[in-house]
Amino acid sequence: MVSHRGRSLPVGLELSRRPRPAGRHPGLRVYAPHGFDDLFGMVLRPNPVLAPRNVYEAKARRWQVELPRLVVEPWPER
Repeated sequence: MVSHRGRSLPVGLELSRRPRPAGRHPGLRVYAPHGFDDLFGMVLRPNPVLAPRNVYEAKARRWQVELPRLVVEPWPER
């Protein structure tokens, strides 16, 4: 993973069919290297590496119509 000023929110799921010890459900594993705070807090953060400012701001406006509680972080000034 590349480190940069903005941060993406990678969340991965793995459905495992491997046998588990008695009493444990077979497997759904969740991987969230940056945690779930932004996801459950409905925080949208810019990632200048993935998209230019105009794309980020247009998406943020569209998503706020559908998700009024969305917290939109401002574009970083350099």
